[in-house]
Amino acid sequence: NNEFTEIWQSFGDWISLVTRVYTDKSYIEVEWVVGPLPADRGREVILRYETSLATEEKFYTDSNGREMIQRRLRGQEEEGVAGNYYPVTTRMVLLDENSGMQLTVLTDRAQGGTSLAEGQMELMVHRRTLTDDNRGGEEPLEDG
Repeated sequence: NNEFTEIWQSFGDWISLVTRVYTDKSYIEVEWVVGPLPADRGREVILRYETSLATEEKFYTDSNGREMIQRRLRGQEEEGVAGNYYPVTTRMVLLDENSGMQLTVLTDRAQGGTSLAEGQMELMVHRRTLTDDNRGGEEPLEDG
């Protein structure tokens, strides 16, 4: 039995998102397509999940698909948003230890991930900068 509800969303002509909610499964599928990004300005495209999980500002990312590493939200005044992003090779987890509930996102490609607020998960799915960010790459970024 593979009954599901499918929700199609488009954001402009360069982002689409399809969400499938199955009636007999404990997971959903999210499929996104981004790009090509318009070249008129720099952009960062994220996919954000907001939950009611009490995560105590902790989240977990995988280490090249091997083990999970606990991450903590760092002060944004010290590190900024970029300092709270970590590599996500195959999965990212939010865990509510009190309720035993969790949100796990399995990715089909490497992305950057963070949790900038309680119960929130954010994955960077594409980005483009028009200028060097002065962080060592010495060129504009085109990730995707």
